[in-house]
Amino acid sequence: LGDALAHRVGVSSDPEISTHEIDASDRFLILASDGIWEFITNEEAVMIAASCNSPDEAASKLVAEAHSRWVQEEDGIVDDITVVVIAFSHKS
Repeated sequence: LGDALAHRVGVSSDPEISTHEIDASDRFLILASDGIWEFITNEEAVMIAASCNSPDEAASKLVAEAHSRWVQEEDGIVDDITVVVIAFSHKS
């Protein structure tokens, strides 16, 4: 992030920082590269992950969906697609 060439076209290495206190309603966290977010909205990613039985399955489905959309939208060109899904376990 933030290399000289990319900086000229608007990429910045300055992070956007926000905080969120995890509570019982939070089921998982999706960390992903722009290869996921280019064609999958936040809402779609949550729906895909929520339909899965494990973080591994959620990550695999997100990668497969992003790859399919890249191929369809960009005539076979695919950006990097990286995703980590972390499931939360809330004990009462």
